[in-house]
Amino acid sequence: MTPAWPGRGRPDLAGRDDIETLARAFYERAFADDLLGPVFVDVAQMVLADEDEDSGIEDAGGDPACWAHRVCRECGRFAEDPRAQVCAACGEDLPSRDTDYA
Repeated sequence: MTPAWPGRGRPDLAGRDDIETLARAFYERAFADDLLGPVFVDVAQMVLADEDEDSGIEDAGGDPACWAHRVCRECGRFAEDPRAQVCAACGEDLPSRDTDYA
């Protein structure tokens, strides 16, 4: 028996506009939910941005989006010291912030 997956038969996301629409719909429903709403609003302190803003969700701060420059490519260890240039475990040079990770 094939399970009935939610969303089956819906079109694929075609671009940024579709992703923003999906994200906005998700967060609007999550914020309005009696159980999930307080987690997003009170704990994570998230707010929905105005419709005409770019992101759709206001940035609440937090950790940097990418710490890849602090992960050793040789052994995978994370450099605790943000100024480190070599891996404390294996001695390999850490990637620079300007490294292309694609």
